[in-house]
Amino acid sequence: MIRIMCELPPEIVGFEASGKVTAHDYETVVMPEINRVASSGGRLRVLYYLGPEFDSFSIGAMFDDALIGVGRTPSWERAAIVTDKQWVHRSFGVFAAITPVEMRVFPSAELDEAARWVGEGES
Repeated sequence: MIRIMCELPPEIVGFEASGKVTAHDYETVVMPEINRVASSGGRLRVLYYLGPEFDSFSIGAMFDDALIGVGRTPSWERAAIVTDKQWVHRSFGVFAAITPVEMRVFPSAELDEAARWVGEGES
């Protein structure tokens, strides 16, 4: 499941994942929010929190996640992934290498720092 993190500053689009994240979560939560910001001409500064309740991604969710930036590259500014899941930290380098977006991964204890970093992107 994914929820929008409304407690972040308005210039940051935040998502919190818990349990198993599915393609349906991307289709009904993530993509509509990304499309809303991109269509308004806003810059995409995304914080993605995979907290302690996060378990895994379905195959469909992984596919949707890989395609999320297609056609929106000029809108993307920064993205931070916040998690203590070591498999996410290990796979981050591969994903960051093929993504033309400034990205960083943070441990959960640095959630506030990740939000500050994402918010520092240029307007």
